[in-house]
Amino acid sequence: MLEQVATGISGDLSAFSGGNSTAEIKASPVVTPINQQDAQQFQQALENKPNLSVGAIANKSHPLSHLASLEADAMSKLQNLSTSLNPGDYMKTARSLSAYQLESLVAVKVIAKSTQALEKLTNLQ
Repeated sequence: MLEQVATGISGDLSAFSGGNSTAEIKASPVVTPINQQDAQQFQQALENKPNLSVGAIANKSHPLSHLASLEADAMSKLQNLSTSLNPGDYMKTARSLSAYQLESLVAVKVIAKSTQALEKLTNLQ
């Protein structure tokens, strides 16, 4: 019965039939032909190196610009709140400060995780 189950799984039980407890497993290498299109794409990616100079990076839009606009909005609402007696202004200011705080926390977490990933990457090399 064991032979029937194992034959269904592996197809060959010749190593186990003689009562030998140690069996040698032979793996046949799987060879796939090289896809020329993939090879060309990798070659082009290696040849087209991105421009990582300081000036090129500084010219791109900063990912934290949204955070700066939230900060400016929160600060202007705080200034308006200092002279206002409207209860609706208190709610708007609280919402604005909350949005700024949440975005700040997410930005800090992303930066921390990116730093952690870079440290792990450099430790592996």
